[in-house]
This record gives sequence, structure tokens and C-alpha cells, in this order.
Amino acid sequence: MAIGVYYQPDGLTFEQYARFYERLDQYLQEQGLDAPEGALHLSLFGEDGQLAGFEVWESEEAYRNFEEVLGPILAEVGIQGAQPHIVPVHRLAQTEGEVPWVWPR
Repeated sequence: MAIGVYYQPDGLTFEQYARFYERLDQYLQEQGLDAPEGALHLSLFGEDGQLAGFEVWESEEAYRNFEEVLGPILAEVGIQGAQPHIVPVHRLAQTEGEVPWVWPR
């Protein structure tokens, strides 16, 4: 079953997220991946200094496997308080084309 994961780290800024994304992108390239395995939707929203994320994963197992990579990267770039809130997803619809896994550069 697909799951949704919501998180809001303490005082997350665009600058912190950019450092996180750069490190995550490096990891994905090293692994030959375009996106984290099992990730269906990854989004970041909110105001600078109060950013939050919402993700949809194909299963909790896929998310938990990625947590093993995620935790050290978050610690490395100094992002704290990113406790995930996990809920089941009952319906997921995409309205228009695919959105690539990219961070604006």
C-alpha cells in the first residue's frame, strides 16, 4: 500500500534544502538513480524558514529503506526535527504529465 509522508524540520530554509538536495543528488548519481527507489511524489512547500515536505512512496518499506540514506544526509547538512508523519494513501491521481525529480538550478 502506498503511503504519504509529511515532515516539517525545525526552521528549514531554502539554503539548507539546497545543500541537502545537492548532497542527495550526488548520492543518487553515485547509485545510478534518477530518483529515490519507490518514491512516487516528492514535494517541498511553504515559506523560507518554515518549509515542509510531502511525499508519496509505493510502500512503507520503500520509504524505510530510503530513510537509511536520508538520515545521515540530513545530519550532515544540519537539518533537524524532520520527524515523519506517515499515513496510508487511498488514492493518488496525477493530473498532467510527469514532473521530473529536479531542483531548480
